[in-house]
Amino acid sequence: MKPELIQDIYPLSPAQQGMLFHSLVDDASGVYVVQVGFTLVGSLAHSAFKSAWQKLIDRHDLLRTAFVWENVESPLQVVGKKASFKLAELPSETDLADWLSEDRKKGFQLTAAPLFRVATLPLGPNKTRVIWTYHHLVLDGWSLPLLFQEWLQHYTSAQPQLSPALPYKDYIRWLGQRDDKVAIDYWKRYLDG
Repeated sequence: MKPELIQDIYPLSPAQQGMLFHSLVDDASGVYVVQVGFTLVGSLAHSAFKSAWQKLIDRHDLLRTAFVWENVESPLQVVGKKASFKLAELPSETDLADWLSEDRKKGFQLTAAPLFRVATLPLGPNKTRVIWTYHHLVLDGWSLPLLFQEWLQHYTSAQPQLSPALPYKDYIRWLGQRDDKVAIDYWKRYLDG
């Protein structure tokens, strides 16, 4: 990534370090590639649909994050100032099970953001299946419903009422300030016996 396109650079969390390691050791396993599907009922508003995903990317640093591990002392996450996604619009005759399997096998190029993609599959005149595929490096089970709820607000409202997004680097900074000895002592006492 060109320096003028970079917003921030910081280390990985311990969980991210483990996921990156396992992803690099066996990138074909797809173990950290997550697929979430949901059905939209009603006419799909294509422009609002695409715009809502882009607004998530613009608002959340992690969705503009790529990972670097070569020629650096330790792996880093690099937040771009911008990133855009491509929407795959599947034909109605697509075999969803086969497509999901192939999509998972594709994995992600971890050095390029965003580490998610979206596909739509028409199920009829007023139903659309949406598949949101992402890498666990940038999104976890706790954050997923929050981002999904925010996406819905962007999709259904021109002016969603959202509180400011906290940058992920704040969490990384907090992790770096923790006293590991205190945590180790706590867990030793907790697990004793």
